[in-house]
Parts: sequence; C-alpha cells; structure tokens
Amino acid sequence: MSKTVVGLFPHTEDVQGALRDLESIGIGRSSVQVIGSDARNQVSGALTGVGVPADDAGIYAEAVRRGGRATRRPCDAAAR
Repeated sequence: MSKTVVGLFPHTEDVQGALRDLESIGIGRSSVQVIGSDARNQVSGALTGVGVPADDAGIYAEAVRRGGRATRRPCDAAAR
C-alpha cells in the first residue's frame, strides 16, 4: 500500500533546507511536491486525494493558509 509523507514548515527557507537534506540522502527534488497557497480547499483536496486523512489535511491546509508551506512525497513499501 502506498503512503504519503507530509511535512509542514513555517518558512520557505525551512522547506529549502529540508529539500537539501532529502537530496543528500538520495531523494530528488522532483519527487517532492511543495504546497503553498492561500486556497485552503485546494491544499486539503490535494492531500486527501493522495490518502491523507481529511482531519489531518485540514490542519495542514490551515497552516498553509496562515503562510506556512507543506511538502508531500509518496512512499511505497519498498522505500520504508
């Protein structure tokens, strides 16, 4: 079963640092989606569409609405 990992960051600089860290362990930037928008429902829909529970997606969406950034990356069982 496919899982999705979501990270939440207060600032763009924090996202950039996390992307650098992921790159250093072999996870390319092209496999990580950065989400930042004032459209709360779009963020929530994007996350629930990949299996994030609606309550969790709502929390992430509210944080993004307040200016934060979220990242998501699909992970398969082999990657765990």
